[in-house]
Amino acid sequence: NSGAERLVLQPEHSANFNVRYRFAQTDTVLFSQATLSSNRYDRDEAGQDILIPGYFLMRAGVTQNLFDHAELTVAAENILDVYGPVYGPKPGRTVSANLRAFF
Repeated sequence: NSGAERLVLQPEHSANFNVRYRFAQTDTVLFSQATLSSNRYDRDEAGQDILIPGYFLMRAGVTQNLFDHAELTVAAENILDVYGPVYGPKPGRTVSANLRAFF
């Protein structure tokens, strides 16, 4: 459109994918998540567009019910070690473990 300006830091295209599978016998859940983002733009002090590359992030993990009222989730984040020095995603792969109790 004439006179329209693009939104800064907003990708033109993005997509999220989630896959989850539950093993009925053990009540174990495997999951995976992927996020795809196209290039984004920012503006410098002179008003010029700066291209920020797109990225593809992946996460995977497992959740296991431990008792009637507790579950343990272990997940790996940023599996492909995607890194953007200024605007992210944050560097490094990480592994997290979460214990959740509910009553």
